[in-house]
Amino acid sequence: MHMLLPLALERGTCIITNMGAMDPLGAQQKVLEIANSLGLNVSVAVAHEVFVTNIVGSGFSPAKSYIMEGGINTYLGAAPIVPCLEKYQPNVIITSRIADAALFLAPMVYELGWNWDELEHLAQGSLAGHLLECCCQLTGGYFMHPGMLI
Repeated sequence: MHMLLPLALERGTCIITNMGAMDPLGAQQKVLEIANSLGLNVSVAVAHEVFVTNIVGSGFSPAKSYIMEGGINTYLGAAPIVPCLEKYQPNVIITSRIADAALFLAPMVYELGWNWDELEHLAQGSLAGHLLECCCQLTGGYFMHPGMLI
């Protein structure tokens, strides 16, 4: 973020990241701290969903924090990112756990004005998102163990 935030602001680009994992609100705070240390004024939206139920006899009760004992949260798609773009037009969107291709599909839905019932467009966007997500693996530009010969 130290390097990307100034560039994104300069170019008017929204950074959409899944770096929030289990603590998207903590990641939001960290980005705001970094921006403040750089003298930047940014808006940071958080797209996350937490569903907690009290399971009888389990000893588990709903947590007040979004960081939950036992790691209960959902794996999201593009849908919660789009309202963040529409409503806030932020500089940064941080998500909790999310499908990697959704990081690409959501801006396509937003920018191209797709509806959620346009299945052909959504399928094409999902495919493009997945190809972008895995581009290094697809092109041979990624090797998990540099320096090791097989």
